[in-house]
Amino acid sequence: LSNQIESVRKQYGYCVVFIAVPSHGNLGDQAIVYSQRKIFTDYGLGEHIIEIPSHRYLSCFPEIKKFIQDKDLIVIDGGGNMGSLWLHEEHKMQHIVQNFPLNKIIIFPETIFYSEDSNSQEELKKSIQVYSAHSN
Repeated sequence: LSNQIESVRKQYGYCVVFIAVPSHGNLGDQAIVYSQRKIFTDYGLGEHIIEIPSHRYLSCFPEIKKFIQDKDLIVIDGGGNMGSLWLHEEHKMQHIVQNFPLNKIIIFPETIFYSEDSNSQEELKKSIQVYSAHSN
């Protein structure tokens, strides 16, 4: 990963990091990432893309954090995983946003769901706090 990032950065000055990309077998999630990659490619940024699978992000975060610079663009895939329905995904997104405070971050369109129970409403407050604290 470090070699790939350094190669892209040396050639283009920055990377477009598709971070924590789904690595499970849901073809819908795979299609979303494919479409996002196509958008960046259509805008001439395909060669800038570095893809970090979700399982690798979770297991290798300290190393990954060392290689991502503030000038790199971070992209979080779209879908339907924000909110209290898939809390581990919501917490992963919050982790990304909190740990890269100076990077521009694009979160592609999401379906967001928080149930009416008190735990979900507390999660909603936490989400608002985390995302609102990021300036970019």
